[in-house]
Amino acid sequence: ISQKYIDEAKKLSENMSINYFIEDINEMSHIENKKYDAVFNFAILHHATKIENATRRISEVLKSDGLIFNEEYVGPARNQYSDEHLKIMLAVMSDLPPKFRSKHLLRPPLANFRIEPTEAIHSDLVRPMFQKYFDIVYERDMNGGIAYQILWNNIEEFINPNSEAAKWLDYLLKNDYEFSEKGKVPILFWYGVGKTKN
Repeated sequence: ISQKYIDEAKKLSENMSINYFIEDINEMSHIENKKYDAVFNFAILHHATKIENATRRISEVLKSDGLIFNEEYVGPARNQYSDEHLKIMLAVMSDLPPKFRSKHLLRPPLANFRIEPTEAIHSDLVRPMFQKYFDIVYERDMNGGIAYQILWNNIEEFINPNSEAAKWLDYLLKNDYEFSEKGKVPILFWYGVGKTKN
């Protein structure tokens, strides 16, 4: 949606045959049907206010053998984690030394979303819509139910590659994996490759 980014992309690829343009994910009214071999979505669908229309349009613009490569936040809408999920995140975070703990609320107040009203607006519908319009060729859960909220805007202390930071990062990731695998926390990030249903 940014002309500035479009201009930067054009400058970086002036010797390549790439056509950049601005389009609204909710409508995609200027994109031809059955034109594209591949669509790459990197965390855009969870911003779509008309998520079913956006997903359907992606399926329509792909050629019959085209693929969508999709990396997405698929957690609860508006990051409104359940009380049980929040309790688990807080328990894991309480094990960390204070300097590694997040200073942010792990379940953001809904009022925060006035600043970015499309953030995670229908994130809980990304997977169901994907499955409705695409046959899944490949998929992988990328977890995040513990580590994401604790590390979100809280990476300064973890960037330092000292052994203490590495130890606590490993601890977070291990808990993230184990709680996700046991189904105790929801999967927040997901990668899927799909082919349009015939």
